[in-house]
Amino acid sequence: MKKIILTALVALTTALASTAQFYNMNLDKVTSLIKECTLMPDDNAALVMTAIMQSASTDGKTYRKTLQIAERTGNPVDSLHSEAMYLSMLKYATTSGALSTTEKQRYIQLLDEAQRNAMGTAAADIDYITPDGKAHQLSELTGSKVLLFFNDPDCESCATVKQRLATSPTIAKQLAEGKLVVLGIYTGSDEKLWRNTPCPDMIVNGWNKSGSIDDEERYILPTTPLFYLLDSDHTVLVKNEPSLKKIEQKLVAQ
Repeated sequence: MKKIILTALVALTTALASTAQFYNMNLDKVTSLIKECTLMPDDNAALVMTAIMQSASTDGKTYRKTLQIAERTGNPVDSLHSEAMYLSMLKYATTSGALSTTEKQRYIQLLDEAQRNAMGTAAADIDYITPDGKAHQLSELTGSKVLLFFNDPDCESCATVKQRLATSPTIAKQLAEGKLVVLGIYTGSDEKLWRNTPCPDMIVNGWNKSGSIDDEERYILPTTPLFYLLDSDHTVLVKNEPSLKKIEQKLVAQ
C-alpha cells in the first residue's frame, strides 16, 4: 500500500511541476498531501517533500505559501510533523533560487538547528547528575538503546507521560530484557523542584545541572515532554517525538 501511495504522490508532484496547475492548487490539498507523506518511510517522505518544493518553486507566491505549510513538519506537536520532511524542505529552501539571499538566511539557521542530532547521526553527549549527587554522561550508557525523555517537573503533561512510561508493557519488556535504558533529563535551573518532583524508579532521573544543553544548544527542544530514541551506539533513531505510542511502535518494530 505504501508503495502505491508513494508512486501516486510522485506522479502527482511531477505532473504539477511541469504545468501551471500548482499555481491554482488549493493549499488545503498541499496540506493533505504532506499529511499523507507522514505515513511513509522517512526516505520516501523526504523525496516527495522535495518534489512538492520543486513544484511550487516556479511561482514565488505559491512557493512562499507552501513553505509556510511545510514548516509545520518541524513542529513536534503538529499533525504534519516529520523530521525527515522538515530537513528535506529546509535543504531545498537554502539552495533553490526561489528565495532571496536575505530570505534564505532564516532557513540556513533553521537547517543548522535541525541538523543537530538528526536521525542517523550520533547524538550529542549529555552531562547530568542524579538525585544522589553523582555526575554522569550519556556516553556511559552502553550496550542497549537509550530513550531520552526530556521533561520539566512543572509540566502536567510530563507527569502524565511519566506514569504511562511506568505502566507501559512495551517499555517494561524492553527494560527487563536489558534492551533499553530510559533516561529522563531536566534542563531547567530549579534544583529544588527537580528533587521534589516524583519520578518512577524505572527512569534514570537526570538533571543537566551545568546547563550545557541550553547554553551550548546541544539539543534544540521546542516542547516538553519530548523523546529521542537512540540505538545502542547512540545513533539517533527517533528525534523530537512527543508521542510515547509512536516510541512504543518503533521499539516493537526494531
